[in-house]
This record gives sequence, C-alpha cells and structure tokens, in this order.
Amino acid sequence: MGAFIPVVPFFFLQGAPAMLVASAASAVVLAGVGGLVGFLAGTPAWRSAARMVGLAALAGGATWLVGRLFGAAVG
Repeated sequence: MGAFIPVVPFFFLQGAPAMLVASAASAVVLAGVGGLVGFLAGTPAWRSAARMVGLAALAGGATWLVGRLFGAAVG
C-alpha cells in the first residue's frame, strides 16, 4: 500500500506537477509514520518524523544521482 501513495498523482497529473504532488504526499506519509514510530518508542515524534523524511530524501537524491551518472531519463 505504501508504494501506491507516490503513484496516485500520476493518474491525474503529468510531469513536474505530478512529481511535486507525489513528493509532498510521500513526505507527509513518511512524517506520519516516523512520528508514530517515535511516539510508540517513547522518543520525540518530531525527531523521528524528520529523520524518516530526511533519510527518504537522501535515498531519493542518491537514486536521482545514479540515474544522472548513467544517463537514465524519465519521460
């Protein structure tokens, strides 16, 4: 189910707007899950949420960089 959330905007939008909406929706869901994990673990929810979103952003950035280095294109 989690992999479905970033795909939904592409059913209704195309290009950069779809990517922006997908990124924002993913960040919101990741922050929610991270906050819940932090709450259940007894640590500050905001810190866990920020860590979850930050690590996902790093993973996405690394994936983008590898694609650029190897000449992969979307479109």
